[in-house]
Amino acid sequence: MIEGTLQKKHVLTLGADPELFVFNGAKLLPAFEFLPPKGKDTMIYWDGFQAEWKYSHPDNYCQNNLVKATRESLMKLQAKAKVTAPQARLSLSNVVRVPQSILKTADTPFVELGCQPSYNVYRMRGTGVPNPRLLPYRFAGGHMHFGTWTTEKPKYEKIVKMLDRILGVWAVGVARNIDNPIRRQYYGLAGEYRMPMYKEGY
Repeated sequence: MIEGTLQKKHVLTLGADPELFVFNGAKLLPAFEFLPPKGKDTMIYWDGFQAEWKYSHPDNYCQNNLVKATRESLMKLQAKAKVTAPQARLSLSNVVRVPQSILKTADTPFVELGCQPSYNVYRMRGTGVPNPRLLPYRFAGGHMHFGTWTTEKPKYEKIVKMLDRILGVWAVGVARNIDNPIRRQYYGLAGEYRMPMYKEGY
């Protein structure tokens, strides 16, 4: 019992909510055209023009399980897209330009930019978007989830700065030929984090 208790105190759960754009040939295939809205039991859903998924894999402190669940989600997303467009393909583009004709006429939920408030350990802030219908770009990406399994508030700034020094440097290098700098004008800046609280803890 002591071993189990000590382990639970120190285990960090791993997760994410990755986003991807899907294309039909050279044309963007909006995710709301082939995916359901986000719901309690919905694992893959639309988040505006991009597709998004969440995780419920077992032993979610294991990196191997996270990678396996990611692969399975990518395969499921592609299969769902091909039902609507047989030539559909997943894209690594993290910035797409949306035609004004679509931004003006699409239903409000499809156009909105809905996220939890972000904080920044370096006090930086991206460009605000008062009217999302006037923003010609949409962004895909994702952020990591670390669950602490405790009601004790984490040392956010210390954790985020350490992640920037190690994982952040690696991630920027890996994505140097993929990441579009336009995205970082709005969000996804170094030092950016959120502070969600769930019934299980932080």
